[in-house]
Amino acid sequence: MSQNELIKDLLAVGRFKNKSEIVRHGLELVKKEVDAERLAPLSSSALAACYAAMSAEDLDSDSALGRASAYPTKGEL
Repeated sequence: MSQNELIKDLLAVGRFKNKSEIVRHGLELVKKEVDAERLAPLSSSALAACYAAMSAEDLDSDSALGRASAYPTKGEL
């Protein structure tokens, strides 16, 4: 099915009022997909490269933040 045929079908069933609504909806779906990709976790090798590039001070800060945001261990409360 061509894109023009799909647009005609979508307009015929009344889901969209005009071509602009179809394009706007499509762009919203693409944006959601792109946003989800941005939130995808880094691969192990990419994460390792990020940590390798950090200074000792940054690594210490990262470690401290990790401990601060973790659940307390026995004896900490």
